[in-house]
Amino acid sequence: MENPDIDDKIQKFWRWFVKNDELIRKALEHGTEANKEHLVRIFDNKVLEIGTFTWDIEPGFYKQYSFTISPNRSRELLKLSRKLISYSPELTHWEFKYCRPAENWDLTFGIYDEKLAYREIDASGWRFMLLPDPGQTVSITLEAENLSEIDEETCLEAAEIVVTGLLGEESRIIHVTDIGLTRRFGTEFEEIARPVTELKQRVEQILGF
Repeated sequence: MENPDIDDKIQKFWRWFVKNDELIRKALEHGTEANKEHLVRIFDNKVLEIGTFTWDIEPGFYKQYSFTISPNRSRELLKLSRKLISYSPELTHWEFKYCRPAENWDLTFGIYDEKLAYREIDASGWRFMLLPDPGQTVSITLEAENLSEIDEETCLEAAEIVVTGLLGEESRIIHVTDIGLTRRFGTEFEEIARPVTELKQRVEQILGF
């Protein structure tokens, strides 16, 4: 249930952001590591006052910086993140996003397994199959032969990262009901399994986008 004081908290956040815009940019551009760590802690506290989001500041596509709120795969938090960004001000140096967009990437990334060991993942050779579900949704199964030495929970997290990165966070939340992963598809699926790089295109085709 949404906090009845959420509008006030959102407006308070943006007033703080506007007031400190220049200081934030100075810390990002010229601050020491200690300055930047302090800035992260401030943002963590400010954002968590509104909801259990994660967030990123990265180079923007149209402007110098992009501030992105992530609803962490939660449909309810997606509603709140949309509301938060709908209140965002028009600032010269900033663009604002209510979830992580689809990425144009090489499908390589790092992840920590259950023993906190860092694993480099290359998903560029993965394949997928789709099953249409009711209500403009799909279930996705990924084939990842190169994860044989990684625990199941970490493999499923890697699958989530790949699907979210390819589709974008909003599409993942709204249109994907389930993500499964197997080491290898059976021979009966060889003709319908497709390279994972085609996932976004295929999902959009099935859903009629």
